Amino acid sequence: MRAAWFALVLVCLSGAIAPPPIAHAAETQRAASGPLAAYASGRFLEAAEAAARSPTAEDRALAARALLAACVLEQPDRRSGLVAAAEAQARAALAADPDSVDARLQLAMALGLKGRRASLGEALRRGYASEAKRLIDEATLRDPSEPWGWALLGGWNLEVVRRGGRLGARIYGASTAKGLAAFERAHALAPQDPVISLHFAAALLGVDAQRYGPRAQALLATAIAAPAPDAFTARMRAEAETTYAALTRDGPAVAAARIQGRI
Repeated sequence: MRAAWFALVLVCLSGAIAPPPIAHAAETQRAASGPLAAYASGRFLEAAEAAARSPTAEDRALAARALLAACVLEQPDRRSGLVAAAEAQARAALAADPDSVDARLQLAMALGLKGRRASLGEALRRGYASEAKRLIDEATLRDPSEPWGWALLGGWNLEVVRRGGRLGARIYGASTAKGLAAFERAHALAPQDPVISLHFAAALLGVDAQRYGPRAQALLATAIAAPAPDAFTARMRAEAETTYAALTRDGPAVAAARIQGRI
């Protein structure tokens, strides 16, 4: 039984929240050339290659972020190789700076994507879920002002509750209240981040589409109205627009079914 719930948490860490790489608007606005400019314009593999040549933790974390973006948006057929490369870059970033929050979050997301493709035996043996959760917790402790740490934590709680019910929530100490509070904190820290707004809305629709439909609709509207400083964010904002249209036209149940598995 415990092994089954471990598999549940593995899926939760890589479900509604794991795919989006962290996009720091201030970084992309400042960068006129180099890896950040390539990332901002959607040239993700070029950005990763350039950033990986640097020994700094910041650039290695950027390389991981760009590889994850390429995996999600451009080349799903190369997912295994891109995720493995992203994990390697995130681990290199963490080795270069053991205090790096960005490295921890990039590594947690890479492990989540990696875990989705693993068998249960491999997942248990390699400890993908437990390592990812530890990294998220460490990130929020080191920098409580980083919104994506809270967004990942919120997604974890809400997905455990949605997929595991009361038993799963009790085993892992998850709750809807904790998930909502973490997501609300992420949204308060980054109210103009359309990626966080979109994923918060998707998580709410996954938990209870009817109950949380109005809140999800408001979050999607916020995402649509927010600026998109880079190509990844623009794609996520476009996803918010189509989800909003489905929600208002077809209702929360249809919108929930549509969004699950797309982001």
